[in-house]
Amino acid sequence: MAAPRSLEAAGAALDWLRSDDDAIADAWFADNMDLDVPRAERRRRLDAALASSGIDRGALERLRAEDAQVLSRGQLRWTLPGHGRGAPSLRIDLLMDPRRGALLQALDTAAVTPR
Repeated sequence: MAAPRSLEAAGAALDWLRSDDDAIADAWFADNMDLDVPRAERRRRLDAALASSGIDRGALERLRAEDAQVLSRGQLRWTLPGHGRGAPSLRIDLLMDPRRGALLQALDTAAVTPR
């Protein structure tokens, strides 16, 4: 079961992925996020993964925090099947900072080939 704070952060992360609203990132990204992967690169990776998967950005609107695969209390994953023959899936991984009042420690998007 995901921690309540993880689900709250997941909703904010999905909102950021949909809108690129820096106010959301400012409120929810831990200090390391922009140092590890700058926001512009994070957006570029999302766009590349969407294009590789043949998925329209509008598909992100259907994702809900509660529908994520729970890998641990602070780690969630969404997987959207790719469109088109042999298209990879879009995978979104979220990892929370383990401290109290946790923030997003990682938010990664990638096109992955199902095994």
